[in-house]
Amino acid sequence: MTGQTFRADYVRLRDGRARPYLFVQIGIGDQRSARVPMVVDTGADQCFVDHRLAYTIGINPVDGGVMGTVVGVGSEQPTARYPVDLFIPAFGLSLQTDVCFSILNMPAMNGLLGHEGFLNRFRRVTFRPGDSFELELR
Repeated sequence: MTGQTFRADYVRLRDGRARPYLFVQIGIGDQRSARVPMVVDTGADQCFVDHRLAYTIGINPVDGGVMGTVVGVGSEQPTARYPVDLFIPAFGLSLQTDVCFSILNMPAMNGLLGHEGFLNRFRRVTFRPGDSFELELR
């Protein structure tokens, strides 16, 4: 798989904007998993998911995990970091990585695929805004 390139189309939102989303199956071991749209975000340091998803896959983000804070544009979010399994069906790609689950509600947000644990596994990321994007494995 080293050097393999994956391509995906941008997803058009209801308001007409297009974003680089990947639909990811996220879970922990043999526990429940959930399918969630996550933005490929080169401006995000971490992989970040709303706390409601943590409950869906059977974990309590305030009881366990490594507590921390994620700082973004205009806000800070307390988080709990857990190791998870990510599967990207469109690519047939499985990864194990740490994800920061928000402790507070994140309105209008599902998740971000950031550098640590996701983008750092790729040697090249190419965006064709509004059209498609490519990720080439290291």
